[in-house]
Amino acid sequence: MRLEHHVALSAVVSGGVYLVTRSWPMTASSLATGVFIDGDHLFDYIREYGWRWNPRQFFRASYERKYKRVILLLHAWEWLPLLLLLAWWSGWNPWIVGLVIGWAQHLAADQLCNTYKTWAYFITWRWRHRFDHKLCFPFKRQ
Repeated sequence: MRLEHHVALSAVVSGGVYLVTRSWPMTASSLATGVFIDGDHLFDYIREYGWRWNPRQFFRASYERKYKRVILLLHAWEWLPLLLLLAWWSGWNPWIVGLVIGWAQHLAADQLCNTYKTWAYFITWRWRHRFDHKLCFPFKRQ
């Protein structure tokens, strides 16, 4: 999904979180996580293109799948059970629960919109396929 779509979806989901919980910390955490999880794209951009910051190239590389390899460390379903455990351990701290909600909705949206590969959003699967961008994230069939 594109950044503007994640912002819109995160705003809607976080609005729902507020309507149900009336918790500003949970709402803020859900909104921020739903958007800023995409920060891991920056790591792949720097690894592939170096420190030459070019915003146009950055977004084009992601949207048009211009990378040879893509790690996307935060885009992994494996993190959710650990985050749920952390939320439970913290006594369901609203900041952490919001983080879990934002993370889950972001990954679910990407899973539905970005690829038809069932396992693409599991980092262990990408690792087994050597983080090959074309193999892990081919353009979605229409």
